[in-house]
Amino acid sequence: MSWIKYMPDYRIMWWTKRKALSSEIPFVKEAIEQKKWAFAADAIRLYAVYNYGGLYMDSDILLYKSLDKLLTHRNVFFSENYPDRVEYESLHPELTKEEKWGQEIQAACFAAQKGSNVIAEILNHYLNSHFIDKDGTLSTSVVAPQIFAWAMEKFGYIYTDRKQILSDDTVVYPSSLILCNPRFTSENKYAIHLCTQSWKEVSQNQ
Repeated sequence: MSWIKYMPDYRIMWWTKRKALSSEIPFVKEAIEQKKWAFAADAIRLYAVYNYGGLYMDSDILLYKSLDKLLTHRNVFFSENYPDRVEYESLHPELTKEEKWGQEIQAACFAAQKGSNVIAEILNHYLNSHFIDKDGTLSTSVVAPQIFAWAMEKFGYIYTDRKQILSDDTVVYPSSLILCNPRFTSENKYAIHLCTQSWKEVSQNQ
């Protein structure tokens, strides 16, 4: 496991289904009931970091070196950028905010101190929402990287793939440091999100 190799001094906290349900967040409970594990995990990762602080990484993040040099701010995030989609969106101004996902915030890896105002702002989306709408439809059209970006607008985030220093001691690094998809390459990469959907392998009994 690359986490242990490159960051051996960190203590890993594993969030099971039972532990997730103990958060008593309706969005999480409803997502789990529908077996939509990824959507439940989107909320729980924020709940965990807000209450405990630390570095969150999806189980399919592959490290190439320690992230310690990047963890110098109270809140640390990474851009998620799909150049082909960004170009497409620039040619289609009629697209709604929900339909734009070319430039977002990586939700597979981020860090913050306990009680972070930025994490609280993102988490509020889930605390004030339901996964199952009143008409019975599931809230799957908007994903975590979009929700992260929308919430961080309040702190000065702009939709561009470069290093940004935001309010509340927050940094957003360019997507070249943690690649959001295996099809991208970068000489400066610290890690890559393999997008293996390994969350599908989690036992329903955990």
